[in-house]
Amino acid sequence: MALHAYILKHTLTNNAGITSMRKAKKKTTQLRYAKIRKDYEKLTSIKESGVRKYTEDYVLTRLSKNHFLSVKTVEDIICNRV
Repeated sequence: MALHAYILKHTLTNNAGITSMRKAKKKTTQLRYAKIRKDYEKLTSIKESGVRKYTEDYVLTRLSKNHFLSVKTVEDIICNRV
């Protein structure tokens, strides 16, 4: 019985630790997504002679390189599909 209680106790403790890790990861992921969206807004708002300076493809490619993500992932983050 004592071994069973010990295993149960450590299983519950480990699961609680995993849950808190998931929450922390989710929070940091949301912060990362917010940073990517902010960078996107900054790059798309740059105008020269009243016209956008950078194309959509350039902005997505630049963000993907800066944040080490694929262009598709950056596009999904920008469009709130993630």
